[in-house]
Amino acid sequence: MKSIWKNEKILPILIVLIAAGARFMLFDWFEWGKVNNDTASYIARSVGEMQFWCRMPIYQLFILLVRRMTGFDAGQLYVAVAYTQMVLGVAFAGLFSVCMQKLTQNRFVRLLLGVAYAINPCVIYWETTIMTESLALDELILLVWLLLLFFESPGRIKAFALGILAFAMIMTRPSYIILLPIMFLFWIIYYMVGRKNGSGIPVVGLGGAAVCLVAVLLYCYGNKQTTGRFMLSSISYINELSILIDNGLCDEDADPDIASFIREQSMQEDNSLTVAENTLVHFGYDRGGDYTKLMLNRHLNTFLAIAWEKWQKYAGQSIGHVNSLDEGNNWKYDHALQRILMPLPYIGVLILSLIGYALSFYCWIRRKRVPWMGLAFPTIIISIILLGFVTLTHATPQRICVCIIPLFYFLIAEVIGLIHQCFFKGNEYGNKA
Repeated sequence: MKSIWKNEKILPILIVLIAAGARFMLFDWFEWGKVNNDTASYIARSVGEMQFWCRMPIYQLFILLVRRMTGFDAGQLYVAVAYTQMVLGVAFAGLFSVCMQKLTQNRFVRLLLGVAYAINPCVIYWETTIMTESLALDELILLVWLLLLFFESPGRIKAFALGILAFAMIMTRPSYIILLPIMFLFWIIYYMVGRKNGSGIPVVGLGGAAVCLVAVLLYCYGNKQTTGRFMLSSISYINELSILIDNGLCDEDADPDIASFIREQSMQEDNSLTVAENTLVHFGYDRGGDYTKLMLNRHLNTFLAIAWEKWQKYAGQSIGHVNSLDEGNNWKYDHALQRILMPLPYIGVLILSLIGYALSFYCWIRRKRVPWMGLAFPTIIISIILLGFVTLTHATPQRICVCIIPLFYFLIAEVIGLIHQCFFKGNEYGNKA
């Protein structure tokens, strides 16, 4: 039994079985193939009924692949996509466990955090929904795995692959654009620190990041050719205009035609997102985008006040503790298991990230070795939280910040390892990165 416990291949298999068992046990708890405000456009664009450019393409291609493999349409396609996401979720729970093995040598920590992710209700919830969150979670775990492989054995192919993977992630969720500046900063620091592996690796890494940047700019240009606006996604304009509509900030003098159209649409449609999208489609994203930006600049103080008010409301809530909309468009899902598995609120995760920074720099100075993952996890977490709360003027932060869940568990393992490396002898809890 002891030899089985020490076998490195057993734990990922065990985590996969636990993840599959959790989804089987909770199968009737969730509605598989749930739709959301964004679902219709993903499905429609994946079958060629709407313009391709306004939505990020990776998830559309994913849905199209499932449709081609199954031959399903509409409701059946929703369920097929959800089941496919579930299978991927189970598989990536195993990869999550593999990452944990690289992060910490302590088997109990690996098992505890691996199970926490495998049975996390929030993760399972997004697998049941026709949205990008589930695929984005899988991609983030893949990114961490590739980073850990790179730090185990730095190489040019892995360095370049990080940039390609970052581009794929951005093409899945626009919020992953935060990875670009982080990658450029990382490679510059990696070069300045002067790793013994040679200066060619960070140069290739910067090349991969540059390729990612150029590809993103080309995609934005493709959007301009289609919509008239140089942008990564039309969704930001829809969200921003909906905030203006909700708060009565659509001034008549800026563009009387748009203001009048919004007023008429609002009398027929309760959902401000629908009104905003109809407005931008009717007048074009170029003219509608100019109007939206003008109103944002004119009412910036109001926007900042709304964001601060919502920060005060949500900062003390546990990440991922609300994930479902009822018929009244109100967040309703709040399960005790989720609060146990994600006990820290947003402000608590921020504090843990700062602790991770402090321990990383202390370990760097004391051990003369850069704890790269100890710096990477807090940086990505803080960036995602800030981005999530910048968008708070439109909605709650759960959708953007859901990707913090695996990073939170990785950060816990890293902090435990850093504490052990800094203050105790040995490296039982540590990692090679």
